[in-house]
Amino acid sequence: GSERDTLAASTFFREALRDDPNNLDLIDRAFVAALANGNMAEAVSLAPRVIAHDKNNGLAHLTRGVDLFKNRRYAAARTEFAKGGGERRQALAAAL
Repeated sequence: GSERDTLAASTFFREALRDDPNNLDLIDRAFVAALANGNMAEAVSLAPRVIAHDKNNGLAHLTRGVDLFKNRRYAAARTEFAKGGGERRQALAAAL
Protein backbone atom coordinates (compact mmCIF):
# COMPACT_ATOMS: atom_id res chain seq x y z
CA GLY A 1 0.00 0.00 0.00
CA SER A 2 2.73 2.48 0.91
CA GLU A 3 4.44 1.70 -2.41
CA ARG A 4 1.25 2.73 -4.21
CA ASP A 5 1.28 -0.60 -6.03
CA THR A 6 -2.44 -1.22 -6.10
CA LEU A 7 -2.19 -4.59 -7.85
CA ALA A 8 0.28 -5.95 -5.29
CA ALA A 9 -1.71 -4.52 -2.37
CA SER A 10 -4.97 -5.93 -3.68
CA THR A 11 -3.40 -9.34 -4.22
CA PHE A 12 -1.70 -9.35 -0.81
CA PHE A 13 -4.82 -8.37 1.13
CA ARG A 14 -7.02 -10.81 -0.79
CA GLU A 15 -4.63 -13.67 0.00
CA ALA A 16 -4.22 -12.60 3.64
CA LEU A 17 -8.01 -12.46 3.98
CA ARG A 18 -8.26 -16.07 2.79
CA ASP A 19 -6.09 -17.11 5.73
CA ASP A 20 -7.92 -14.91 8.24
CA PRO A 21 -11.44 -14.32 6.85
CA ASN A 22 -12.86 -12.75 10.02
CA ASN A 23 -10.14 -10.14 10.47
CA LEU A 24 -12.00 -6.82 10.26
CA ASP A 25 -8.86 -4.83 9.46
CA LEU A 26 -8.04 -7.16 6.56
CA ILE A 27 -11.62 -6.92 5.26
CA ASP A 28 -11.37 -3.12 5.24
CA ARG A 29 -7.92 -3.09 3.65
CA ALA A 30 -8.85 -5.68 1.02
CA PHE A 31 -11.94 -3.65 0.14
CA VAL A 32 -10.04 -0.37 -0.27
CA ALA A 33 -7.21 -2.08 -2.17
CA ALA A 34 -9.70 -3.69 -4.55
CA LEU A 35 -11.28 -0.30 -5.21
CA ALA A 36 -7.91 1.37 -5.68
CA ASN A 37 -6.93 -1.33 -8.16
CA GLY A 38 -10.20 -0.93 -10.07
CA ASN A 39 -11.42 -4.42 -9.23
CA MET A 40 -15.07 -3.52 -8.81
CA ALA A 41 -16.29 -7.13 -8.70
CA GLU A 42 -14.11 -7.85 -5.67
CA ALA A 43 -14.96 -4.53 -4.02
CA VAL A 44 -18.69 -5.14 -4.52
CA SER A 45 -18.36 -8.59 -2.94
CA LEU A 46 -16.48 -7.15 0.05
CA ALA A 47 -18.72 -4.11 0.61
CA PRO A 48 -21.43 -6.01 2.56
CA ARG A 49 -18.74 -7.44 4.86
CA VAL A 50 -17.42 -3.94 5.52
CA ILE A 51 -20.94 -2.64 6.21
CA ALA A 52 -21.63 -5.56 8.56
CA HIS A 53 -19.09 -4.14 11.02
CA ASP A 54 -19.18 -0.48 9.98
CA LYS A 55 -22.77 0.48 9.15
CA ASN A 56 -21.81 4.07 8.30
CA ASN A 57 -18.98 3.29 5.87
CA GLY A 58 -19.82 5.70 3.09
CA LEU A 59 -17.38 4.17 0.62
CA ALA A 60 -18.90 0.71 1.01
CA HIS A 61 -22.41 2.11 0.61
CA LEU A 62 -21.28 4.10 -2.43
CA THR A 63 -19.78 0.94 -3.93
CA ARG A 64 -23.00 -1.00 -3.40
CA GLY A 65 -25.03 1.90 -4.77
CA VAL A 66 -22.93 2.11 -7.93
CA ASP A 67 -23.33 -1.63 -8.48
CA LEU A 68 -27.09 -1.41 -7.98
CA PHE A 69 -27.27 1.57 -10.34
CA LYS A 70 -25.23 -0.31 -12.94
CA ASN A 71 -27.75 -3.14 -12.70
CA ARG A 72 -30.65 -0.69 -13.16
CA ARG A 73 -31.95 -1.13 -9.64
CA TYR A 74 -32.39 2.60 -9.25
CA ALA A 75 -34.60 2.71 -6.16
CA ALA A 76 -32.27 0.37 -4.28
CA ALA A 77 -29.27 2.39 -5.46
CA ARG A 78 -30.84 5.63 -4.22
CA THR A 79 -31.47 4.02 -0.83
CA GLU A 80 -27.88 2.80 -0.66
CA PHE A 81 -26.49 6.20 -1.62
CA ALA A 82 -28.48 7.75 1.23
CA LYS A 83 -26.85 5.50 3.84
CA GLY A 84 -23.71 6.31 5.74
CA GLY A 85 -21.14 8.94 5.14
CA GLY A 86 -23.04 12.09 6.09
CA GLU A 87 -20.68 15.01 5.58
CA ARG A 88 -18.06 12.72 4.06
CA ARG A 89 -20.57 11.77 1.37
CA GLN A 90 -21.03 15.45 0.51
CA ALA A 91 -17.27 15.99 0.44
CA LEU A 92 -16.82 12.97 -1.82
CA ALA A 93 -19.56 14.15 -4.17
CA ALA A 94 -17.97 17.61 -4.32
CA ALA A 95 -14.59 16.07 -5.13
CA LEU A 96 -16.08 13.92 -7.87
